[in-house]
Amino acid sequence: MEELSPFVVSLLRYSLAAVRIAEPTYRSGEPGSMRHSLAGPRQRGMTLIELLITMSIAVLLLAIGVPSFVSFISSNSAATYANDLLGD
Repeated sequence: MEELSPFVVSLLRYSLAAVRIAEPTYRSGEPGSMRHSLAGPRQRGMTLIELLITMSIAVLLLAIGVPSFVSFISSNSAATYANDLLGD
């Protein structure tokens, strides 16, 4: 088995440490703790704002990319027709 380079090992250590720091900790008796929450365990997912921002970025990228893609397709089809005429 191949050993990992020291850089990869240190990168993995730092990323695992960052994950441990990002995990929420709950103490019993604290007002926001899991025990006192009426909604049960906290659900992890996207909020509506995050979803709207993601969708707006996707729409913006599509609005920029589609016209150039359409012009690429039309120029490619024109080149194909020219090659067909010259080839026969």
